[in-house]
Amino acid sequence: MYNPKENDYVVWEQQNIEGWIYHVGTEYVTIEVSTSPMPDPSLHQKYHVLVLCYRNQIDQLIKTKSRKSKYENYERT
Repeated sequence: MYNPKENDYVVWEQQNIEGWIYHVGTEYVTIEVSTSPMPDPSLHQKYHVLVLCYRNQIDQLIKTKSRKSKYENYERT
């Protein structure tokens, strides 16, 4: 069984979703499916759209790659 980790890129074919694992909790993981810039990035730089995947659905996820950090390719302004 796949053990999700933050910064894994996954495909959830049954739901037609793919994205980065953003958070791993005890009951669910979140998958980041898109981002967009904030109009006034004083504290945060982007809006994040996340999808919940509950523990009983994790076996439907397929890991395709990983990244070192969610801040890769991230520019501070």
